[in-house]
Parts: sequence; structure tokens; C-alpha cells
Amino acid sequence: MEEIELGLVYDPKLVWVPTKYKPNQVTQFITLMQNINMKIKSAAKEASIAASAAYKFNRQWASNNQRILPGYVPISEVRPKQNNLKISKDHSQFLEEYIEKNPTCIIKDATEELFKAFDDMKINESAVYRHVRNKLSFTLTRTQPRVIARNSEDTIESRRQ
Repeated sequence: MEEIELGLVYDPKLVWVPTKYKPNQVTQFITLMQNINMKIKSAAKEASIAASAAYKFNRQWASNNQRILPGYVPISEVRPKQNNLKISKDHSQFLEEYIEKNPTCIIKDATEELFKAFDDMKINESAVYRHVRNKLSFTLTRTQPRVIARNSEDTIESRRQ
């Protein structure tokens, strides 16, 4: 099949949001639909795109007034993850001292104390857990509540029989 150009211009204000399909596949799909007037399913098959994804790309293309290729997003709409903050040496030292002082603490308590000590800190509990386990080399054990009836006279007597 011959190469057909869509005639799009690179816009530095747009960013490709990673999807399963590459930008050239999406471009080929839109080109086949616009220039050759292929149906969505046959254009998707030619571009090696699943039909469900093709319909989604077609909706995105139509909603953007056929100006922005599906999969591209304006930079202003891309937000960095706020929970991806790295734990600094000060944070790490604080966590280590806190866990040494409170060996029976739970991750939720350690995270709350970290927030109290460092006001600008924004991190989730799973990141604190990974840091304590991997970087500080602490072994964490899961505790289970014990029922009082476990040690009653009847229960102890039944174990002996």
C-alpha cells in the first residue's frame, strides 16, 4: 500500500500520552479514514489497531475538531504525579529514628508522623512502606488480633484432651 501523509505539523505544545499503539499507527488509521474514506474497522485492521481502540480514536479525533491526533494531549493538561515525591535523607533518617523508638508502630502511624514533622510532605503509605522495607531494611510483620476467649479455661481444657 502507498504511503499517504496526513499533512499534520508538529506542535511542541502537544505531548504523546503512551498507549498500546504507536503514533504512526494512529496517524495511519486517521489517514486511511480521512483520505481514502475507509470504514473504521477496515482502516483499523490495516493500521493493526483493535476495533474497540479504533472507535475510541475516532471519537477523540471528532471531539478535537479533527485538529489533534488521538493520543496527543496539550501539555497544559498533563499533570505530574504528586505522590511520586522522593524521600530525602532527612525523611529517611526521621523514619528510621521513629521506627527505632516505636517498634510496634504501623505504616499509617509512621506516615502521619512524617507529615507532622515535614509540612510540605505529600506521599502515600505504600511509598513509605516500600522505603522502610527496601531502603531501611526493616522486616515488617503482619499482626493479627487475638480473641480473649482463646485463653479461657474451657478452651485450655479442651486443648489438653
